Amino acid sequence: MTKPPRFFVFLLIAIGLHTLWDWDIPGTGLATSITEELIVVVIGWFLIFVMIDAGLREVRTLQGQLIVKKKKRGGHKVG
Repeated sequence: MTKPPRFFVFLLIAIGLHTLWDWDIPGTGLATSITEELIVVVIGWFLIFVMIDAGLREVRTLQGQLIVKKKKRGGHKVG
């Protein structure tokens, strides 16, 4: 079985967090709703930092590939 692309994993997590944010558990008080929303906010911020880190790693990888290609073509260091 193939591994799903990371985009779809993040998409499903975002959909799940949005669902939890909008869902009010019947028969619970204000404290439970606030606690639920606080947990969703903390998870959301954590995932934002994970996605920023993943994006920065991808940029670093692509920058490294471009520098290697330019070194081979020109024979001198670019930068």
